[in-house]
Amino acid sequence: RQTIHVASLVSALQEAGATDVQVPASWEGVTIQAEVGPAVVATYGSDTDGVQIAQAKPFSLLLPSGFPLQQFAETALRSIRVSQQEAARLASRLASQPAWFLAVPSSALVSTQEFSMPRGAGTLIETFNEQRAVDQATVIYSTPDRIYTVTSKSRSLSLQVAGALP
Repeated sequence: RQTIHVASLVSALQEAGATDVQVPASWEGVTIQAEVGPAVVATYGSDTDGVQIAQAKPFSLLLPSGFPLQQFAETALRSIRVSQQEAARLASRLASQPAWFLAVPSSALVSTQEFSMPRGAGTLIETFNEQRAVDQATVIYSTPDRIYTVTSKSRSLSLQVAGALP
């Protein structure tokens, strides 16, 4: 469950240099809640060279009626330094598959990339530390009845493991 605080979002946008984004005052106090069913999580290896795999049924977001999820997603993405063009593209995808958005830390430096997998499109989300080195690489993809995430410290490892999943 996440409650929107307009002042905090505006502050994050300013810090990210996204001064062109307007946050509606009506968003203050809006609660977004994810309904998550059972999940299976497996961790292999250590923190430095391991991988975590998660599988769950698709999530659903509970939003107030008429809440502009795509606009909110674009705004939230801009607040974590995603470019305007990329934020618009990803927000459009989020509107149809909202669960992957939950994997992005709110204060992270982030890079996203879509790619093809045998069973559909996937998204690679890389977060970076203060030295701009990859801190975490997460692959997210979904099938009609499952969502999968693969997380490691390495882009290539996350992509390789995700490619081997059903």
